[in-house]
Amino acid sequence: MTLSLEPDICLLKKKIKETINMFPWYEKLIKADKIESITNLPLMTPNVLEKYYYSNQLVGNYDVYQTSGTSSGNRKKIFYSPEDDENYIKLRANIYRKFIPTDSMKSVFSDMGTGHAANTAKKVFESLDLSFESVSYDAPIEQHIEGLVKFKPDIFYTMPSILDNIIANSQSPKDYGIKKIILVGEIASKQWINKIAKIFEIKETDILDTYGSIEIGTMATYNHDNQCYVIEENLFAEGFKTEELPEDLEPLPENEKVLCLTSFVRGAFPAIRYVTNDVVRNLRTKIIEGKPRQVFDCVVKRVGKEIKHGEKISLYDIENTVYKHLSRAQIRVEDTNNRLIVKIYSEELTLENISIIQESIENSIHEIGTMIKNGILERIQVISVSKDEIDNSSRKNKKLYYNNKSNNNTQMDWKKWEKITKQDLNHTWRGEYFAKFVDNDDKTVMDLGCGYRFIEKFLPEGCEYIPVDYCSRGYDDIVICDFNKKEFPSRKVDVIVCLSVLQWLEHPIWMIQEISKHANKKVIFHYITPLDSDDKEVIAKRESEGIKNHFPIPFIISQFNQCGFVLSEKSRIRLKDNRFEGDLIFEKKKSLLEILLGKFKDFKIF
Repeated sequence: MTLSLEPDICLLKKKIKETINMFPWYEKLIKADKIESITNLPLMTPNVLEKYYYSNQLVGNYDVYQTSGTSSGNRKKIFYSPEDDENYIKLRANIYRKFIPTDSMKSVFSDMGTGHAANTAKKVFESLDLSFESVSYDAPIEQHIEGLVKFKPDIFYTMPSILDNIIANSQSPKDYGIKKIILVGEIASKQWINKIAKIFEIKETDILDTYGSIEIGTMATYNHDNQCYVIEENLFAEGFKTEELPEDLEPLPENEKVLCLTSFVRGAFPAIRYVTNDVVRNLRTKIIEGKPRQVFDCVVKRVGKEIKHGEKISLYDIENTVYKHLSRAQIRVEDTNNRLIVKIYSEELTLENISIIQESIENSIHEIGTMIKNGILERIQVISVSKDEIDNSSRKNKKLYYNNKSNNNTQMDWKKWEKITKQDLNHTWRGEYFAKFVDNDDKTVMDLGCGYRFIEKFLPEGCEYIPVDYCSRGYDDIVICDFNKKEFPSRKVDVIVCLSVLQWLEHPIWMIQEISKHANKKVIFHYITPLDSDDKEVIAKRESEGIKNHFPIPFIISQFNQCGFVLSEKSRIRLKDNRFEGDLIFEKKKSLLEILLGKFKDFKIF
């Protein structure tokens, strides 16, 4: 176990006494005859809390918040006293006071779902003399965007997953005029924060990432000057290897620990050595502003049986739902960049019940289902997989699996896709076919999702070729971009090629907009879509293969039209194997001046 500091023993004993008064069962858990150190006290693990706290009722003036389910099938209950609320509001206000220049910023817009942080937001910001507006989590995504347009806040208070969906549904997010963003509720990586800052055209230091939980409240805040998360002063942190915890968890790298916290101000929760199940990197003590403070570099992931998807959802919630529809199944639950994927192996699984199970899981937590329905959260993906793709140990050790992707990866099964690319010899034919739409006076061609560069050798002589993909594939000149993280090359070119890429992407409208911004003359585009986009069975099969969208071809054309590109008569739409394949050539609309200059280019002016 790694201890950064030892808490004051008198303060600790006072906290023990308060906890026993509030929760008499806690005294039975203390095995040591004499308390000389915090290490003499028991860990407050999920199993202990489920047995003694989550399902019991506190009598008195308490607010109750419900979160994910437990093995008993009941949702957890978390209690807050008026004193807890007061301490929380004061702490949040002090954090934001340092971040917000109240002389130049006057308004806040809150758009962050449900829970204690959402319910107290108004009081926190009004204590700073800021005007406050919010939108309910059960309002459609359009109303969230309308609120930003109408209110034009200086500060946006939101969650990463909600912000992603607002960006995906916005033409130009920077036009909202947001000057600062405060994040709560989910992991936000440095790369993601960097991307958000660029999209809103603000500095990274204008984004404040706060880390907390419903059990403890605010736990840490990212400090840009020191490039680390600083744990709040009313907390004491410990870090544990997974082998030191009673749950059967996979080992962690040496510099990663499961965070355990003791709060000296939280009253209606037994906050002594609370095991958060969050894994943090490089927990240590650092001198900040002349004081020793406990800090860590980042939150890597969660371990155990619970995950955050807008609100908390547990393995119990997911398993209970799956087994209502399937008598036998193996389940693996993965989290990829705040997106939830449920992989199922079962001989009973059909295209029809995949869709039913997906909807049932989403609605197992009412708040999650509502936010997905209204477009605030991404859907929970349910995929049918082979027996080999399920980790057999997951039947015994119920776990959540995390895929925290780097810049060179995306949320798809890229190895599977790479195998398909290598085997599909028609890609060579396709490269030759589409290359003929590149004219001799087109000097630069950017190939998005270039794969093995089938189009390159067929381009006109002297044409500069810019390959772009999620990884290098062994080439040293490929521009690495993850479109699912909204990464796009900054360079403008004459022609952009994008063949069979859009249907695999999380943000297709954003992709079309970026293509249109960076193509000076022409877009060569290929898209495959089902014959009937309302056919649930076909859609379920496509989604099980990892396909993300199923737009009709006319919709794709209309989107490019809105971005200033018209469909060329050279295009063709083919019907093949109950699907449409669009070989679409778009040309940039010309201004009236360009048209006139074109018509009179051969005229001589005397």
